[in-house]
Amino acid sequence: MPIRVLYTINNLDTAGMKLVVADLVRRLDRSQFVPVVVVNRKTGSPLERALEEICEVVQIPLHILRRPRFAFPLNVWRTVRQLRGMADIAHSFDYSSDWTEGLAMRLAGIPWIMVKTNLFWDKRKWWLKCAFARKIVCLSQAQVQVMKRWDYKITVIPTGVDVERFHNAEPARREQYGLSNNDIVLVSVAHLVPVKGHPDLIRAIAIVAKELPNLKLLLIGDGEPDYVQELKNLVRDLKLQGRVIFGGKSDCVPSILKMCDGKVLATRNEGRREAFGAALVEAMAAGLPVIATRSGGPEEIVVDGETGWLVDAGKPEALAEAIRDFYNNPSKRKRFGQAGFQRARKFYDVKLMVQRYELLYAEVLGLKG
Repeated sequence: MPIRVLYTINNLDTAGMKLVVADLVRRLDRSQFVPVVVVNRKTGSPLERALEEICEVVQIPLHILRRPRFAFPLNVWRTVRQLRGMADIAHSFDYSSDWTEGLAMRLAGIPWIMVKTNLFWDKRKWWLKCAFARKIVCLSQAQVQVMKRWDYKITVIPTGVDVERFHNAEPARREQYGLSNNDIVLVSVAHLVPVKGHPDLIRAIAIVAKELPNLKLLLIGDGEPDYVQELKNLVRDLKLQGRVIFGGKSDCVPSILKMCDGKVLATRNEGRREAFGAALVEAMAAGLPVIATRSGGPEEIVVDGETGWLVDAGKPEALAEAIRDFYNNPSKRKRFGQAGFQRARKFYDVKLMVQRYELLYAEVLGLKG
């Protein structure tokens, strides 16, 4: 009998790990595994509708209400009743510290694997969540360092990307972003939120703007309107209109990457650091050299001086120096891009990620062969 795997995630709309869930659902060996996706709430997103065509997608309240306290046992019982008998193993991609899903899985008799998708740590809540997990998947060694107490449960499985899809994508047309073929284009694909360090990146461009006339920065992503306006005001104040381009959110990231000359990720090394940095892997798969800050996960993805540049976080001057080197050395850009593609294919291909998870399910269930 195939193993029934329950994938749990808050929703298939805003959650960043939704694409990993989708890759697993689509690529699991169906002779061995049957996937079911459970969401805390359905949103009717395009991805949700697409997955409904190939597997069951169910809404179950996995964040169980704990207030009022007297109602908590009844709420738990209702969720447990829905879960019982649904699967042989459960695999959670919930980013929050909510531990009630783990409790419900334990009471339902379903072995529960949790993925640590960030570097947050709240001692009491995360301790409870880890205690209920049969296995804890970390995406990088940076996360392992945060969770040393749970070494005996941890396995490291980096996020995989479809390397061939990114490598073989057709480049987007530069004209649609106001770019010319003579421009040297750095792209940043990231949510426009403070932790991603966009102000540092914009200030770095201001430092080198006069000496690197054909350099352009393309920002792909969206965010809260007020914060996006702050960034646009900074671009205006630094007189970088036409040099820094806001491209908005896009579903054509592989094509955009193939259109550009390099990728930059300026995450700040404070608070919410990068647990991994899948956007860097995507750029490497597309054959781009990358510039990244030392902010957790990127330090394991980027080989400084081989596949890209690693610089100290929160320092526009350091970013500017890396950008100068990137701009002035086309042969280095090409060499780093080729080396990055080979590294992405060897260590971060989605097929390898799926195989690792299939082996983990068998290990947790005590299966051989």
